Amino acid sequence: MHILTIGISHSTAPIHLRERLAFNEEQARAALARQSHDHQVEVRVLAEMLIVSTCNRTEVYAASSRKSFAGLEAFLADARGVPVGEFHAHLYRHADVEAVRHLFEVAAGLDSLVLGEPQILGQVTRALELARGVGASGPLLSRLFQSAIHAGKRVRTETAIGRSPASVSSLAAGLCERSVHNLHQAQIVILGAGEMAELAVEALRKRGAQQLTVVNRTLERAHALADRWSAAVDTFENLESALVRADILISSTGAPHIIIHPQMVAAAMAQRPQRPLMLIDIAVPRDIDDETASIPNVRLHDIDNLNAHLEQSLASRAAEVPHVQAILAEEVDKFLDY
Repeated sequence: MHILTIGISHSTAPIHLRERLAFNEEQARAALARQSHDHQVEVRVLAEMLIVSTCNRTEVYAASSRKSFAGLEAFLADARGVPVGEFHAHLYRHADVEAVRHLFEVAAGLDSLVLGEPQILGQVTRALELARGVGASGPLLSRLFQSAIHAGKRVRTETAIGRSPASVSSLAAGLCERSVHNLHQAQIVILGAGEMAELAVEALRKRGAQQLTVVNRTLERAHALADRWSAAVDTFENLESALVRADILISSTGAPHIIIHPQMVAAAMAQRPQRPLMLIDIAVPRDIDDETASIPNVRLHDIDNLNAHLEQSLASRAAEVPHVQAILAEEVDKFLDY
């Protein structure tokens, strides 16, 4: 049985393609459930399957009786409604030992936008749980992912690559700190109440932000996040009013479509003449229409151009890479020798 993976990431594809191929949990669960109950010959060649989808990558793993990536590419195209020809050239493909090494590097944070970022290990763990839940992951992929998770935990325990954690959310918070005169007094709206939103709130609090308001479609989730960090709450219906008051908005809803349109932002800006507004979109798919960047006094940043603001030194993390690679080599050998 072969271990195969295909994927796209921040290294191989622009955000407009990554967001079209991204899965939320419901979409991943449905796609894997369909695959596990499909009796077509080409599909059944893929005996096990698992999806890892984050803001910066979408990867599909399979245990296959044939060393061919065609079935995986067809699965991804069908699941996301994107023709293979539109993403084929952006894919990376790994088989067997190379697929194992790649997953271990992903779980350790070596392949992340921010070297050593800690969120990916939890995302890999969740991907395994989800696939198991619908019967898509069998003994081979389960053992592979458990081994990768163990390796990732060793890396975080035995090296300094994950110290002073950095993530897209913390990069966004750092951008806020550099962009306003007084972060303590800045009115900051967090749109969304998921993991990325919470990480942004945490990072902002650590930098001294005081005036935080959480806005979410589900008010219960907004209150849960706000209560953990002593933030205010506003309803989704009041989003335009929140924009009128805000100095900064960070958006991470997980919605499958644009939430903030140019008309909404223009209407808000008309009520706050000469006051600048910074919009930071850390969602995939994007929450904010990129046409909002053309509105006077509005600055828009998305995940791709956040990379341009990586001013913090990653030298200490980079120095840990040889140690990390030694641990991963040891753990890969253990997996292969099993």
